[in-house]
Amino acid sequence: MRSACVLFALLLAESTPPTAAAQQGACPMDSLGDSATVFRIRMRGAALAKSGRYVESLACYQEVLRREPNDGASHMNSGMMLEILKRYPESEREYELALPLTPNAIGRQHILWHLGYTNAQLGQYQTALLWFQQAGDANPADGSSWANAAVAAGRVGQDSLARVYKARADSLRSVRP
Repeated sequence: MRSACVLFALLLAESTPPTAAAQQGACPMDSLGDSATVFRIRMRGAALAKSGRYVESLACYQEVLRREPNDGASHMNSGMMLEILKRYPESEREYELALPLTPNAIGRQHILWHLGYTNAQLGQYQTALLWFQQAGDANPADGSSWANAAVAAGRVGQDSLARVYKARADSLRSVRP
């Protein structure tokens, strides 16, 4: 799951060498300059995430949000970095901020799925179930949403619903090449 999260956030990124900023959790802006564009900072965050430097990547996305608080993609990417760092309450907050700022269906479905995952990690299975159901409704062909909804339903004692969702997830797996 971690690699899928990182791949989703990391289009067109290049690796960068480690800096002292890694220890401070700051976005290394040395080669970008003070007037770096939001796009360049976002790409730096993606490159850092790709190289496994999640704290620094998070700092870059937070710098973008300092400049553009309504940047849904940076809220989503911040949420993913926080999720990877197992800072689930903060991750959930970022995903909730990203959701109304994300107009495209694919991005919204990813956010719904990650809200389900984050709530499951927090042991909030009823809430996770609701998010996974919404993610599945947003993309009915996503077996992962239905499989996770099945697990969450089972955790809250909704065994018949868990069987329905598991069967749905299994049927989607069988149609893949």
